[in-house]
Amino acid sequence: MDICLVAVPFMPLQRPSIGLSILKASLVNAGFDAEVIYTNIKFAERIGIENYWLISTYSNIDYLGEWIFSQTAFRDFYGDEAGYFDYAENILRETINNDELMAVYLNGQSMREYFTNLRSITTTFIDAMAENILAHHPRIVGCSSTLQEHCASLALLRRIHELNPDIITMIGGANCEAVMGQITHKNFLFVDYVVSGEAEMLLPELCRNILQLGREIPDSALPLGVLGPMSRFSMPVRNIGRAVVQDLNQSAIPDYSDYFAQLTDSSLKNYVDPALIIETSRGCWWGDKLRCSFCGLNSEESQFRSKTAPRVQLELISQTERYQISNYLTADNILNQRFFKDLIPSLGNTEAKYSFFFEIKANLTRKQVSLLKDAGIHCLQPGIESLHSELLNLLYKGVSARQNIELLKWTLEYRIDTCWYILTEIPGAREEWYAEMAKILPLIAHLQPPMGFSKICFSRFSPYHNEPSRFGLDLVPMPGYQRIFPMSTDDLADFAYYFIDLNEIGSKHRHSLAMQNLRANYAVWKTAWTANADKARTKLSMIIDETAITITDTRPCAIQQQITLTGLPKAIYSICDTAASLPKILDELSKTYGMDIATTQLEHELEALLKLKTMMHIDGRYLSLAVREHENLSYAPYPGGTIDGAKIHWKFFLNRLKAKET
Repeated sequence: MDICLVAVPFMPLQRPSIGLSILKASLVNAGFDAEVIYTNIKFAERIGIENYWLISTYSNIDYLGEWIFSQTAFRDFYGDEAGYFDYAENILRETINNDELMAVYLNGQSMREYFTNLRSITTTFIDAMAENILAHHPRIVGCSSTLQEHCASLALLRRIHELNPDIITMIGGANCEAVMGQITHKNFLFVDYVVSGEAEMLLPELCRNILQLGREIPDSALPLGVLGPMSRFSMPVRNIGRAVVQDLNQSAIPDYSDYFAQLTDSSLKNYVDPALIIETSRGCWWGDKLRCSFCGLNSEESQFRSKTAPRVQLELISQTERYQISNYLTADNILNQRFFKDLIPSLGNTEAKYSFFFEIKANLTRKQVSLLKDAGIHCLQPGIESLHSELLNLLYKGVSARQNIELLKWTLEYRIDTCWYILTEIPGAREEWYAEMAKILPLIAHLQPPMGFSKICFSRFSPYHNEPSRFGLDLVPMPGYQRIFPMSTDDLADFAYYFIDLNEIGSKHRHSLAMQNLRANYAVWKTAWTANADKARTKLSMIIDETAITITDTRPCAIQQQITLTGLPKAIYSICDTAASLPKILDELSKTYGMDIATTQLEHELEALLKLKTMMHIDGRYLSLAVREHENLSYAPYPGGTIDGAKIHWKFFLNRLKAKET
């Protein structure tokens, strides 16, 4: 084998790595013998899929996954273990928010004991994986590192270097973007090459040069985004920059064959329902205009680039036929708006039935949401973040609260699962804004609630990080870093991705009455939604015919359970399906319905609808809240790949029972 690419823990099990699979395809197309080895599957087998699921799902902020491999990666470094667990346990418990589930996992152990036991097997695991890789006789070994995959990657590359120093070692991925890659290269001499950015176009030539010319290629001969062994002698150290692919149509179609072969051979295959990953664009077109204040995606560049609709369709046909899977998670940061003119309508008209997860901006129209459903886009992450426009302005979201509520109405109508969170502790927020948002929740109790609350994150490359003084922030790396990585204070400041604010500027409303009310109203909303099946949930629904709108209202705040609107009220309610101002309503009544009325009469009719709580006044507009009924529509299963929770927990409980019996 020429090149071995490695997926390490704690990469998700339920999907192949799109990054490594694109790189493999690029290398194979260039004539190399390359393979992707999924050591994450092997580690899940080793520690139990239930334990792997817990860490990979819940510990991306506390970095417990990194801590588990840190002692193997950095054998002579002993961080403040007790201090780390004081810090990490609070974050993990807050994230899981389920003491009963946590107690089952711990099984009488302290959290420190539980994770220390998992940590104790990492050295023998890394040894075994290194020997397995060496048995393939690769000349180059590369790891991809995103989120909590850095220590496992470094531990593996270090061991491979020790066992065979002739092998060239590489690392890339989101944890190596820009200055983070430079710090990795500076601190870990067993890593020969670090790649920052998008590597598929540069990697074949880089590997060819290494294999032909040797390890020590002059720094001046390396492409943008790459540091090599000779870069360590370049003074001053060159800015690594970031490699960018300008034409995504030239990017190779990912080769996922290694993932499926290894999953098929795994004892975990019955617990994993895999999906494919497809990428239709990179970057963020909204970020090109105004990056969201908390967003650190796409490194220092947000340049939006997209594949063409024909290329996406070709990839879908090819991948679906090859792997016999039609469920897709899209890796895009945001849906290309142009696709509403070509790709999405064509997907709606094709005989093939795909199911997609997409991230979108929340400013869609009702017609666009309908097109998404027809195209098989069954799950969305719209980045709603808040239901108050002033808070959304602080976040630079470029949408209003009324647009977010409109989207929730229409995704409910078309039964599109909508994943969103309410962000809290936003710098510059006022308590009254949270109080006003709390009052909104009972009115929209029939819409899909957020998955929970999420404290604002301060991440590298975001406006918060780039201009902290503008937001009143004093940012330092999250405490976990100094207890995991053996770096100087200055290097940690350049390496860390997540930060905390020493000023705690956003925390002043954490325990306020407004936040207590917001959380209480949310709890009622969430409980009612999750406790009932689709058809039995709280309703504010409507049936429209030629003469009337018939509304059924089973919300706790309902004034009447059955309401019939005819004539003028029916016309007003129809117009306000999309939020409308007074002048807009008057204009539509005249043009569409031939009803010319005085402003005072309109205000009287609107007041009556507001008193029924079937309409709300928000952002200077009136919005009808009832959702149309479509008996033939239903929610589809999550298309992004799943771990069968029922199976793994049943297996877990059986193992616990057997342990007690013995």
